[in-house]
Amino acid sequence: MAERAALFRKMVGITCKMLILAQSAQEPGIEKSEEDSKWLHDLAELLAERAELMQEIDATDSPGTEAERDEIRGLVSEIRELNAKMVGILEEKQRELGALLDQIRQGQRALVYLRPPGRGSGIILDRKK
Repeated sequence: MAERAALFRKMVGITCKMLILAQSAQEPGIEKSEEDSKWLHDLAELLAERAELMQEIDATDSPGTEAERDEIRGLVSEIRELNAKMVGILEEKQRELGALLDQIRQGQRALVYLRPPGRGSGIILDRKK
């Protein structure tokens, strides 16, 4: 069980790193696309690492003492709190990306009206009588 508690402590560390990454991510923008993709890539790597750790935890199946189980309960509670904070941050990022996407769509709609006039454009400049 001590091994199991150590795995949970390691998971808390990984979750803290994920939270720090989510907090340090900047507001999305065109000029920062490489930075944006880097933090997302790093976050995906940490998620994969955490999933592997969960498999290790599932593989260890020893009952342990009451003190160790209490420690694990505390660690799981801490992981849940960190996850909740991270979800809030990522949902905010999602809203920012949604707003950016709306701006892009509005720009595309505006471009429809800026098409050069001519055949098939629906814009008639000079009617012959």
